[in-house]
Amino acid sequence: MDAGLPSHLADRYLLTGFAGAELPDVLALADVVISRSGAGTIAELTALGKAAVFVHVGRQRAGAQGTITI
Repeated sequence: MDAGLPSHLADRYLLTGFAGAELPDVLALADVVISRSGAGTIAELTALGKAAVFVHVGRQRAGAQGTITI
């Protein structure tokens, strides 16, 4: 993914569309997490003590979680 960041900032950020099995490692390395505001996500990030910005994506149909693109 290309975030279109200036070169002096591009090395400081990792923009990813989806994190699968590597999610625990990604969260361990993150200083701040920007994520959807699902109850499970909020609980996990609170337990890890991570600073977070939550994005509300509204109502979803069952099973839609894997198809969201923001």
